[in-house]
Amino acid sequence: MADNSLPYERRGAGLLFHLRDDVKLLLKWSSSTKVTVEIWRGMDLMPPDTGNINSASFRARVAKDARLTFAKDGKDTTPNILEDLGMVALAMSSPVSGNEDGDDDESKGKSLWDLLSGDSPVNRLLDYAEEEGSFFHTPGMDAYATAKVTSNGPHYETYSLKSRRFTLWLMSVWHRREKQRLEKEGRKDERPGYFPHKAMGDVAAYFETKALFDGVEQEVHIRVAGVGGRVYVDLCDAAWRVVEIAPDGWQLIPGSEAPVKFVRRDGMLPLPEPVRGGSLEELRAVLNLGTGDEAERNWRLVSAWLAQGVNPRSPYPVLTLLGPQGAAKSFAQRILRNLLDPSSVPIRGVPRDEHNLYIDATSGWCVALDNMSQVPAWLSDALCRLATGGGFSTRRLYTDQDQILFDAMRPVALNGIGDVVSRPDLLDRALIINLPRIRPEDRRAEKDLEAKVEAAKPSILGALFDVVAAGLGQQASVRLDKLPRMADFARWGVATEQALGGEEGSFLKAYQSSQDEAVETALEAYPIAAILLDFAKGYTVEDPWEGTPTDLFDALNDKVGDEIKRARDWPKAPNRLMEQLGRLAPSLQEVGVNVMRTGRSKHERKMNVFSQEKPGE
Repeated sequence: MADNSLPYERRGAGLLFHLRDDVKLLLKWSSSTKVTVEIWRGMDLMPPDTGNINSASFRARVAKDARLTFAKDGKDTTPNILEDLGMVALAMSSPVSGNEDGDDDESKGKSLWDLLSGDSPVNRLLDYAEEEGSFFHTPGMDAYATAKVTSNGPHYETYSLKSRRFTLWLMSVWHRREKQRLEKEGRKDERPGYFPHKAMGDVAAYFETKALFDGVEQEVHIRVAGVGGRVYVDLCDAAWRVVEIAPDGWQLIPGSEAPVKFVRRDGMLPLPEPVRGGSLEELRAVLNLGTGDEAERNWRLVSAWLAQGVNPRSPYPVLTLLGPQGAAKSFAQRILRNLLDPSSVPIRGVPRDEHNLYIDATSGWCVALDNMSQVPAWLSDALCRLATGGGFSTRRLYTDQDQILFDAMRPVALNGIGDVVSRPDLLDRALIINLPRIRPEDRRAEKDLEAKVEAAKPSILGALFDVVAAGLGQQASVRLDKLPRMADFARWGVATEQALGGEEGSFLKAYQSSQDEAVETALEAYPIAAILLDFAKGYTVEDPWEGTPTDLFDALNDKVGDEIKRARDWPKAPNRLMEQLGRLAPSLQEVGVNVMRTGRSKHERKMNVFSQEKPGE
């Protein structure tokens, strides 16, 4: 019994207090701060009310309702009700003496509030979830749970604690464990109680604290991850199975056996279970890659990009599918995306801004942008960072200082008509694939081709994983005499070229062709490039042109007419000229033109321009 003058007794999951004036009060747990109050006298019952018993305003409201309920002939028959409610609030925080009125030794030292909430729905759910889940956080202090799931065969799944998936898991655990509890108590005909929705936030907050301050630190991954010289691919199926790829082959394992944590985003679809003995030629047969040498070149690049998409450790070139209307660019892009990272929306339009681009990138493994007429400058810079590693930050809503940070490196594919990519830095990271228009007599229904790919996808995936296993085994021995742009991708392309059916040197030949086309495209996009090429022919490394940026700006302007000077892409000032030359410098060097800065200070700055043989010739 508590140290107060109000006798009480346990009544089911509640506490029954015997108040003065023959009033009975039953307290039931509602949340971590609230109780449900039921009051009656004889046959008169007051409607239940829920609130904080320690709140004076709540007690005043309950007392007012009680006086109205129990009044006789307009007279107050419960003059002590408000004082008694205050005594109940005091009693709830008082220690239990034990061994009185049903209290046991285990209750001694606890408060009545502890007794009331001890078998509360929240405490039971906390116990259930702690038994069936483990909790951890990422280096960025995001909280996650690895949860046991009994459907589709017992397995483990990983959820963000802020996600709806985690809430649904808690609800499923509650329903299943409550049914088991009732059956164990011989009450299997009863329905499990409804978990109070408002209390779910308290449960989630508790586990977030546990994950952040008691849990281990561990990264989470989407679709593809690597550790210890092995690659892991999440099939995203209902059983959360993972493909483990090692230099000696691949195997299917339960996700719980993988040394990495995978998470799922909305819209991600499952890959089929891969089978052995297939060939990527089944994929090549449905793609419109051209004929002859052009088809072979395109296939070397497309298949290398596909294999690189299962490599979590390297930058990713931007697959750029170009061609006229009717070249099946979008079809090819959709098929390739769905082999790596199936999605309910496999290809998308141009994002509104960099924020939306990074949301897309962190919502899946691949980014596929469809039917682009051009790549704006901001998007070109963002895709460069996305291809080779970079991040984006934005202000958190309703705050002045807090930021949300996005960090991702993803396989990217885009398509369009004409030279949609023009900026040199993105072209340096691009694989240029020109697709021919399909002749009317050769056209086939896309749904028939997609059905063919779907039927062959298990064997195509198995063949792709064979290629990745071969690449893991070969990459350490790859040595390149000259490292091209995207050197890590080039090494991976060489490591996998024979597994992809190519002859030795076939990948580098195709890649160099793409790089040459990228250089030409970059130079053609800027009018200043052609003028500078002609200007540099008159100078050599032994006798270069020398002058200030303003001198160079004036010299190049003297070589063109007013119509070119008025062109949108012609630099209008020396500093704009320097910006363009900075972007074009790698492409200019590829065709033998060097633009060098000399001098340390702004006032001493000079420019050297000269022409020489193209490197490597």
